This record gives sequence, structure tokens and C-alpha cells, in this order.
Amino acid sequence: MDTPIISVVTICYNAVECIEETMLSVLNQTYDKVEYIVIDGGSKDGTVDIIKRYAHRLAYWTSEPDKGIYDAMNKGIQKANGEWINFMNAGDTFYSSTVIQEVFSKVSLSSDIIYGDTCLSFSIGQYIREGKKVTDKDYMPFGHQASFSRTRLMKTYGFDTCYKVCADYKFFYQIYKIGGKFEYIDLIVSNYEAEAGLSSVNTSLLKYERGKIEGKASNIFWLLSCIVFYILSLLKRVMLYVLPTSIANLIKKSRYKKDVQTNSMIFVFMFIH
Repeated sequence: MDTPIISVVTICYNAVECIEETMLSVLNQTYDKVEYIVIDGGSKDGTVDIIKRYAHRLAYWTSEPDKGIYDAMNKGIQKANGEWINFMNAGDTFYSSTVIQEVFSKVSLSSDIIYGDTCLSFSIGQYIREGKKVTDKDYMPFGHQASFSRTRLMKTYGFDTCYKVCADYKFFYQIYKIGGKFEYIDLIVSNYEAEAGLSSVNTSLLKYERGKIEGKASNIFWLLSCIVFYILSLLKRVMLYVLPTSIANLIKKSRYKKDVQTNSMIFVFMFIH
């Protein structure tokens, strides 16, 4: 059986400090049918110079202004020719050079969405986020960096740019609602820089947009819960900002989990997600 072509899309903007690491994690994959696409938002900091360094190994790249991350991701979808598509955006990387090969040697190619685990990276440590079963309580219990979606579905639905942080969530919500097949693979797929990630620093907006996608926008009790969540989130951030670093870290450590890969105590501030 022929192995499928996998399209990997990286979007970036003024990412000179991290773009090369991301690109090399894709270009060094042992899987031999990777189509790599880079969509830059018109960087002015040297990012484009790095992209040009590897241009001969790219299927397509461009550098031009866009209307935000999901608009840029849609541009990548339009250029993708592979059977499956993955988004490995600037700052994120594949967990190892063999990830794509391992994924597509284990999964059923009849699935619509394939996903695995994510290694979340924070300034205070790492945490392995295991992909959970997709249910009507959570349509995206995984990171999009750790997922591979049917390109035809991506081209049909794309990302709704009306959403600032949850357009990917809406995509998976739509696939679930039409009866799409989700398949979990027990494998760490990606490293995700979680501390400065878009959804990580916009937790209140994340909650609001997810609820809106799920049709809760007219529910007064849900709206009140969003307001309460926003106030509590703000208070927590202010508290951690004004407290001495040593005390703030002690508070964070009360929310830490044990790293499931190394069995060592590597910490993560679980409030962010």
C-alpha cells in the first residue's frame, strides 16, 4: 500500500528566534513523503532570511500580510496537496524526527482525524498532555499540533476567522457533528510552547468562544459563568504578578502534575488550561 503524502503547514510572523527549530523538526522527519508549506505574515525581523535558507526544500512558501493566524492557516490549506495536513506553527516542533513515520505506520487510514499526545513546555517545566477521547463534552481534547486531519475536510470547512482563538475548535466540532472518525494514537506527537500560546494567554476568550460554538451564547447562566471566570482569572494573574517570585512559584507548584513520561517531578501551572 502506498504511503500517503502528508502536508505540514507552518505559519509565522517575526519569529526569527524560533522558526529555524520548527522548520528543522519538519524537514528532518524520516518519513519520505512530507510536503512542507510555510506561510509568513510579512516578517521584518529576519524570519524571511531563515525561510529562504531552506526554500529549496519547501513545496511552497510566501511572505505577505494576513488577517490573523487563522487566515494564514487557511492560506496553507489552499496550497496543500497531501492526503493529510498538520499545522506545526512557529515555536512548536515535532517531538522526534520519526513521529510522522510512527503515526502512519500505526493508524487506520480510514480515519478523518488522527491525534496523539503533546509535550507542553513552560518556563517552569514540562507536562505531557495526553489526548483524550473526543466526546460531546469536549470536541478537542488534544492540541492541533498533535493532530493530522483529512485535507479534503480542511478544504471544505477551513477555519472560521470570526473566532480569534477557537477556530480550530470549531473545525473539530463540525467534524464530530457530521460523524467524522477520530482516532487516538498513543504517541507524543509534538512539543508545544504553552506559556505564550494564543489560547494560553486568552483563557477567558477561549471559554467564551467555545461556548458560543456549542450554542450556549443565549444562556444567561453560561454568560454569567463567563463573567465569573474572567474575574477569577484576572484576580489570579494579578495575585501571581504582585507576589514575590518564590511565593508565586509555591502556589504554582500546588497545581503541578507528575510527568508521565519520565516519572520525575516536572511542573506545570495547570490553571492555564
